Order: sequence, then structure tokens, then C-alpha cells
Amino acid sequence: MKFYNLNIIFIISLFIIQSYTHTIKTDSKTKPHHVINWSYTSDELKNITLQKIEEEKEIIEQVLNVPDLKCSFENVVVPLISKIENEMTFFSYYLYLLENVAPEKEIRHTSAECYSEIEEFNYNNVWTNKKIYEKILRVKRNINSYRVKQLRSDEDKRLLEKLINEFKVVGLDLSEAESEKLSELDMKIGDLEYTFTDCIYEDNTTVSFTKEELEGIPERVLEGFDKETIDGKEYYILNTLTSTLKAVAQYAKHESTRKKMSIISGQRCKENLDILKETVNLRYEY
Repeated sequence: MKFYNLNIIFIISLFIIQSYTHTIKTDSKTKPHHVINWSYTSDELKNITLQKIEEEKEIIEQVLNVPDLKCSFENVVVPLISKIENEMTFFSYYLYLLENVAPEKEIRHTSAECYSEIEEFNYNNVWTNKKIYEKILRVKRNINSYRVKQLRSDEDKRLLEKLINEFKVVGLDLSEAESEKLSELDMKIGDLEYTFTDCIYEDNTTVSFTKEELEGIPERVLEGFDKETIDGKEYYILNTLTSTLKAVAQYAKHESTRKKMSIISGQRCKENLDILKETVNLRYEY
């Protein structure tokens, strides 16, 4: 499971996804370009996820059915990387984007569930699958013994070594008992990561400031906040989104305002403290 860190490079990278986009043509001289498809419903996302998992199962079965003496880079490594790693990663990133920025709460939750489902499937059926690891090791042995086509490209050679190392990292070169314990710890940590980040994404903490306390913050920013009246005085209701925190830290003239906003932000999701402690303790069991 991956720990989320959304940034602009990641968002831009999503615009290369073609399987989940539609093409816009401006005129005959302009090349088509792709934009993210925001129109999928919750049910459609679930169905696409199930479809992708079924396609992945077929690739896994195809790889496992290759006879040991015929295992090669082309019939084992290439399908795993091009079909599973590349295509499924694109789809995962698409779900990840929706999870973070979709305006509808239902879509955010469905995307998070689908993302978690794919990550869990990949982890259990590909990256901790000892049979697949053995097939990849067989590829290396067959290449070394000249049973199959040799690798000419340095990139392909490095990819094979890196792939083998990835399986070692998750413990597939350990004993069966040690490997099972490692897998169990990884799954627990992954679930805790999901719960931790989901709490932050859905946090609704707000704090109210007077116009005077927000001195320095541009009017165009303040116009985006709701207002409330307390004891006849008008207050702006600020959320704890990154954009709001940045605006206060960058523009607010009063140190007390910046300090108050920082404290409120740091006190969000107090239940995450126990989750973090549990995660760290599990990590030390590795």
C-alpha cells in the first residue's frame, strides 16, 4: 500500500492516461489532446475496477502457465510490466486523483475503496506471489544457461534485476513462516495508512476569525469563505485545507492569527495519533 503524497507533478502525469479519457479536437490543424474523464458514476468506477482485476487475473494465469524451461523476458517480465504494472498503475493514479479532488463525496469514497481494492489485489496476487517470483528467477536462470533469448539492452538487464529485488524486499526469499508474518504486517500497516489519510481528507475542522484578524489576506481569498455572526459581529469561517493554511501563513499580518491557524491545523484528527503509534510499532516488528 502506498502512503499518499499528492503534488502537481503527479497531477500532470495523470493527463497522459488515455484509457480513461476522452479526446477533444479543436480544429483540423490541432492535434487531439486528452483530458481526465470526470463523468464516471460510483457504479461505473466499481465495474471498471472489477473488469481491470479480471484482466489482471488472466495475465497472472498466462505467466504462471509458461513452462519453466521456456520462461523468458518476453513471456514473463514483459506482460507483468506492460500490462499489470504500467496499465494498472495508470488506473490507480486515476482513482487516486478522484479520491483527492472529486467534488462529490460518494465519488471520493468509491475511488478510495477501488484504489485500495486494486492495491490489495496487486499486493496479494502479484508482488507477494511466490509462484510469480519463481517464474522470474527461472527467467534469469534460462538466460544465464542460454535456453532463451539473451538480453541485449542494459535497461532490460537492470529491469530484471530490479524486479527480482522488489520481490526480495517483500520477503519472498524468506522462509514460509517469515514471509507470512511479513505479509500480515504489510497488510495491517496498509489498512492503517488508508484510515489515517481518509480521516485527514474528510476532516471538517473550521475556525472563525474577524476581518481585522485576517488583515493582509487578499479580498479575493476572503470572498471564498462562509461567514457567521456572533454577538452582532461578523466572522469568516476558515477551513483547514492546504490552500487556506497557505493563504493565512503567507498573507496574514498578525502573528496571533497565523499561530492560531497553525495550532488548529495541528490538532486535527486526534484519533490519528493512536493510528500512528500502532503503525510505528508494527514497523519495528519487521
